[in-house]
Amino acid sequence: EDEPEGNVLSSLDDNETQQYQDSVVLFGPCGSGKTVLFHQLKNSSDRQQKIVQTVTSLRANMEVVDSGLSDDGDGGKGVSVRIIDYPGHVTLSAKLPSLLLPGNRNNGSVRALLVVDSTKPLAEAGSILYNSALTNPVFIDAWRNASTRNGKEIKIMVVCNKCDTTGAKNWRRIKIQLRSELDKLKKIASSIDQNSGGVDTLDEGEGEKRVGLSGKTIDLDDLSKNGVDGVKLNFMSLSCLKGDGMKELREFVSRGNVLAENSSILKSKSRR
Repeated sequence: EDEPEGNVLSSLDDNETQQYQDSVVLFGPCGSGKTVLFHQLKNSSDRQQKIVQTVTSLRANMEVVDSGLSDDGDGGKGVSVRIIDYPGHVTLSAKLPSLLLPGNRNNGSVRALLVVDSTKPLAEAGSILYNSALTNPVFIDAWRNASTRNGKEIKIMVVCNKCDTTGAKNWRRIKIQLRSELDKLKKIASSIDQNSGGVDTLDEGEGEKRVGLSGKTIDLDDLSKNGVDGVKLNFMSLSCLKGDGMKELREFVSRGNVLAENSSILKSKSRR
């Protein structure tokens, strides 16, 4: 019964010989539009592509694309970016943190897209972010070390998809609701920690340890206040159907740049 989870990264293993510099990981709940977005990003053209019909997958999809942007900006061959579409089913989340760790290939960077459905509650998205990143000890230690030694960080863009749909919330509302969900999880974890007599970590159910977050509330603009170093969150609204926000998202995927002047994007403030 463990076979689906064991095979979730099989497509990556099959293409391990492909050369790339940066990695971009798409993750989030089922039905948020990750795979449709993945197919849009595979095509480097700014022209809106025909929407691909998709079904829930049990394996990660992977494609290496040319960003079209050279390192030195001289118009030469672009940086190769590996784009990974990670399945959203909660039972397959165990291997997600391994894809979010600092890259060691040609000093490349790692960034991520947390794709959410703007019309739906944020409980599941909050749980994935909380458990796979913000309280995952391997993730926390890796980025704390990378930040301290090399000044590296991982940028996670919260993509508020389906913004063209009736009842969709803009990224500002999504940010508030996501913070609320994270605060709920933090309070639950803190209560369990106090009852169990723990100090720094939680030991839940199957012996999986979680890092306890500091601070009274989650600060999405400066996660270092919660003891999470080297992690920056950004938010933007997007419509795969109409293409709204795709130009800005491609810039983030290709180069990790956040276009703060665009009204659909909030650039997290860096407080050091």
